[in-house]
Parts: sequence; structure tokens; C-alpha cells
Amino acid sequence: MDNEATPLPEPDSGAPAPPAEPDPRLAELIAERDAARQELEQLRLRHQARDLAREYRFADPEYLEYLCRREQPDLESETGRTAFMETLRQRSPRLFRLQLEPGAPPALPPASALPAPRTGTEVIAQMLAEAPEKV
Repeated sequence: MDNEATPLPEPDSGAPAPPAEPDPRLAELIAERDAARQELEQLRLRHQARDLAREYRFADPEYLEYLCRREQPDLESETGRTAFMETLRQRSPRLFRLQLEPGAPPALPPASALPAPRTGTEVIAQMLAEAPEKV
């Protein structure tokens, strides 16, 4: 009969205990937290893109949001926003609305100030006078 004893674990030597199995609920909570952070970032970016579109008269806020995601400009600083929007305005001016003034254009001068229409004979005489001569 073997009387060999198994060694007993030493008393707490200050070494960390082996990690216990992670709680499955903890992994689920971490995933929820990460999803909430990502959604919050998306909402912040959407809000900033809509504010920029309104401020710079950009025609499509959703497209501006896409461009912000793609190019990742510094939207927190005024200089970053301005540089991004001015570069975009130079690259694609059709994406910006025009600044139009309400009302009619300035009035034309009265008909009496316009030169009188020329007759056909006067037009032909002027064309002949301006024609190059044969050498």
C-alpha cells in the first residue's frame, strides 16, 4: 500500500489567485456598454453634421455626415470646421445652397435711355465697314 500524501497547497503567499471563470452576464453588460457608446458617438456626429449643414448652407446633411465619417475632420475646433467646409465648398460647390436676396433685381434703365434699334441698312453698312479689305 502506498502511503504517499499529496502535497497541500501552501498558505497564501501573496500571489494572485488564478482567474475565476468570467461571469457571462459581465460580457453581455460590456457589449451593451460598448454599443451605447458607439450609438452616442453616432448621434453626436449626426448633430454636428446637421449644425454644420445649417451654418454653411449645405444641401444634404446626411451626405455631410457621411463625409465627416469618411474624412474625420476636427469638428470640435472652429478652425477645423471652417477648413473642412471651405475645402468641401471648393471641391463640390454644387452641394451648397446659394445665398439669394429676396425681391426683384435692380430696375432696367428706361427705354428712352436705350439706343434706338438700327435698321437693316445700317447693320449692313457697319458690317461692310468692319470687313477686312483684300490685299
